[in-house]
Amino acid sequence: MASFDIVCEIDIQEVTNAVDQARREIDNRYDFKGSNCEIAFDKTKPALMITADDEMKMQTTIDILLTKLIKRSVPVKSLVYGPKSSAKRSINLSNQAKSKFSRKLRAILYVSAAKRRMTFRL
Repeated sequence: MASFDIVCEIDIQEVTNAVDQARREIDNRYDFKGSNCEIAFDKTKPALMITADDEMKMQTTIDILLTKLIKRSVPVKSLVYGPKSSAKRSINLSNQAKSKFSRKLRAILYVSAAKRRMTFRL
């Protein structure tokens, strides 16, 4: 039986586009006027660093970013949130699928393949 790896690919260009859209929305929103809210994207790691004045603006910034990522079809389950502080939060982008999900998918595929083999043998 052939083995395979389950990988969740992230398109870095789509993440860059979503971050740019989120930055533009933050710049234009009235409730963010005069605040120091910023989204930095490091393409080499890949990781996001979100900076905000307070916890409410931090959560709103994350919500805006998640909305833009979803609209651009970037899998948000691949985001790994770093430790939470009052001013900064790091988010890493992981290309690996969750192991629990991978095991379930592998079991489903194995069962379906076994059923197909049984029907062909008859």
